[in-house]
Amino acid sequence: MPTFHRSTRHRWLGALLFVLAALAVLYLPFLSVGEQKLYALAIPLSKIGYYTGVGTHDFLTKYDTLVQLREENDTLSREVRALREEMAKHAQLVRENEDLRAAMGILPESADWKFIPARIIGREPFLNPSLVRIAVGGNVGVAQGDPALGEGIFLVGKVIEVHDMFATVAFLTEERSAIPATLAHDDPTATEAIGLIESIAGLGLEMNYIPMSLNLAAGDAVITAGLDERIPYGLPIGRLEDITHPPNEVFQTAKVMPYVSFASLSELVIVHIP
Repeated sequence: MPTFHRSTRHRWLGALLFVLAALAVLYLPFLSVGEQKLYALAIPLSKIGYYTGVGTHDFLTKYDTLVQLREENDTLSREVRALREEMAKHAQLVRENEDLRAAMGILPESADWKFIPARIIGREPFLNPSLVRIAVGGNVGVAQGDPALGEGIFLVGKVIEVHDMFATVAFLTEERSAIPATLAHDDPTATEAIGLIESIAGLGLEMNYIPMSLNLAAGDAVITAGLDERIPYGLPIGRLEDITHPPNEVFQTAKVMPYVSFASLSELVIVHIP
C-alpha cells in the first residue's frame, strides 16, 4: 500500500488553504452577500476536510504498519516452528548416538558390526503383543535373524521378517522364541552352563535345559551363548531367579528377569553382522 510523508502532505494542504484565503481577500469585495456567506461557510468545511484527510492518512499508515507487523510475526512463527522441529530431530539423534556409544562400549566389539537405530511404529496388543514393527528394513541393511537390542545394550529379540522399508521383530517373550544362553563368565569357550531362553506363555522368560550338575544362584547374569547363527556371544539378557530342581531329572530350570520392560520400549537398535 503506497504511503506519503506526513509533513509533505501537510505542506500541500497548507498551501491550498493559503491560496483559498488569498482568493477570499481579493474577490470577497466583489461577491454578493449570499456568495460571501457561502464562501464563509466553505472555509471551515475545507478545514474539516483537511483534518479529516490527515486523520485518514494517519489511520491508513498505522493500518499498513500493523499489516506488515502481522506478516513479520507470521514469518517469525514459521521460523520458530521449523527451529523447534530441527531441535527435536537433533535431540533424537543425540539419544540414538548415546545408545550406540553405550552399545559399542559394553557389547563385544567387532569392526564388522553395524548398529541400526530402529523406531517401533506398530504393535499387536491383542493378537500378539510380542511382535512389533520397526521403521527400518532391507533398505538400510536389516536382515532376518539380526538381534534387536533394547536401551542400546540388552537383547530383547530378533528380526523375523524383513521388507524394504520396515521389518518385524519378535521379542524374547514370543511363544516360538528360543535363544541359546549361558551364564556370564570370562571364558567364551566354556559351554557347560548353556541353556535355552524360552517364553513362559508369552508373559515371561525362563532358562531351560540347564545341567543339574551346575550350581546356580539367584541373580546370576544371563548372556547369549553365541550358538545362534546371527546372534553373537555375550549380549546381556537378564538375571536368574526362582531356580527349580525337579527330582529325578537331568536338567534344572530358572526364571529369568529381563533387564528391560518389553512393553515400555519405543526404540530398538538392530545389530547387523555380515
